[in-house]
Amino acid sequence: MLAVASHDNSTGAAEAAIRCRVCDRLLPLRAGKPGEPVTTWVCNGCGATQPAVLDKDCSLEICQNVRPAFFDFDRHKLSPPPNIVVEAVRSLMETQTTPFQGTERRPRPRTPIAIAVPTLPLDGRLRPIHDPLMMLTRNISCGGIALIHTQPLIAEYLAVELPMPDKRRFQVVAEVLRVRLVDSLYEYGGRFVTKTADRC
Repeated sequence: MLAVASHDNSTGAAEAAIRCRVCDRLLPLRAGKPGEPVTTWVCNGCGATQPAVLDKDCSLEICQNVRPAFFDFDRHKLSPPPNIVVEAVRSLMETQTTPFQGTERRPRPRTPIAIAVPTLPLDGRLRPIHDPLMMLTRNISCGGIALIHTQPLIAEYLAVELPMPDKRRFQVVAEVLRVRLVDSLYEYGGRFVTKTADRC
């Protein structure tokens, strides 16, 4: 049985939040309806897992109490980006060797880099909506990432697996802020919003 608690947010409206079954912390989750897809979430207080649906109406304070569990898939079965994408991104990077002259809206500097990264499209409640695929980075910063793909994707978020020096699998979730055509390819600009829990 899921424990539900009433909580008043900053606007004074009541919201429902599941309590963690281990540490009793409020979580921004609700039980899934019959047939509704759920995501496995991890309590940031004690590490307990909970299959549920993200309640986007919960306050930011409560939303910080969870993060999605690691999205496990076999990255070795994913096809690498086609050569046309690799060459296009390299060409774009070569044409951007001059320093940016306009007003930089990003609070953190971006680093041009082209690497293939496993990516999983997610909906607004961080549920997978497409098979995992390989995308190519165009640039990355501490706050976000730009990715290139050959096809348009309808996704509000992207779970991106980034390479680490120690070879461990590390995933971050980026909110898709823009999608634009770049030389017949699609560029997805995303802002990092959280990281998944570590892989068990």
